[in-house]
Amino acid sequence: MELPPCVEEFTRYYQVPQVLVESIYEVEAGWPGAKVGPNKHGDFTLGVMQVNSLWFDEKIGSDLKRYGITPEQVQHDPCTNFAMSIWLLREQYRRTGDWSRAVAQLHAGPRRWKEAIQHAHDVFRRLEQRQ
Repeated sequence: MELPPCVEEFTRYYQVPQVLVESIYEVEAGWPGAKVGPNKHGDFTLGVMQVNSLWFDEKIGSDLKRYGITPEQVQHDPCTNFAMSIWLLREQYRRTGDWSRAVAQLHAGPRRWKEAIQHAHDVFRRLEQRQ
């Protein structure tokens, strides 16, 4: 899937390197409508960027419902999926100051990022190949 024009707009707005988003997209290999899982924690990953369903859990402080964002939108609408992924990356980077940890948290959720650090390394290997 070629990246939709909204990706450039979102990466510019949230100040996230577009090449990082492209690398995550290539490693995740998701597609519109994808719902993969459940994993060992009972979570699913959704859509083109394989957003972890944990991000919708109010127990972790998620306020996505307040913004009207639903798991179904993230699963089926590529621009909503990219917008949420890019926003989450920015927020996690803002909190940690570390793009690798931000990528891991995007993949596994904010409390299980250590489990996903290898996944983040896969993304950064892809990023190196792109440059």
